[in-house]
Order: sequence, then structure tokens, then C-alpha cells
Amino acid sequence: MSDKPKVTLEQVDDLYEFLMGRPPARLGLRLGRGHAPKLRPHAAFAVIWYLQEVLHVLPDHYEACHRCGNLFDTNCSGHLGRKEKHQYCDNCDGD
Repeated sequence: MSDKPKVTLEQVDDLYEFLMGRPPARLGLRLGRGHAPKLRPHAAFAVIWYLQEVLHVLPDHYEACHRCGNLFDTNCSGHLGRKEKHQYCDNCDGD
């Protein structure tokens, strides 16, 4: 049994929004101008991917939808596109 606390989809989504320069107000982060990153969605998810696949800090079952960019948990939703190249949330059609 692991001693690591479970990282939730909501927490990963908060990180994703933070990386894009939109930290959720409920977190109460007060960052000075120029201190918050402003990555594009693809680059923001690349950071999350690195934390998942290389450092194993985040669970690897959270994905970004290839069409809308929303994060989802592949353990309970989403699907691969017809060509099995990209992940899609339940609200978007694949390839």
C-alpha cells in the first residue's frame, strides 16, 4: 500500500489552469504580474505528462481531450479515437 496521497482530477485541473495563467480564484493564489506561467494548453499538458510519465508524481490516468482540451479520468470516462492516436472526453467525437 502506498503512503502517497491520491491526487485528484480536480487538483490536476487546477495545475493545468495555473500553468495556462488562470489559477482558480478558490485557491487564493496571489501572484504578482509576470509571476504566473502563461502556457498554451498543449504545453501546459506537456508539463503534466512529464510529471505523470517521467517523475511519477501524478497518476497517469488523467488526460486532456484532443478536441476540447478538458481534462478527464480515463479510468471512468473518455475514449480513444478511431485511429487510436488521440484521447477524447465523453463529450467529443474522436478522429
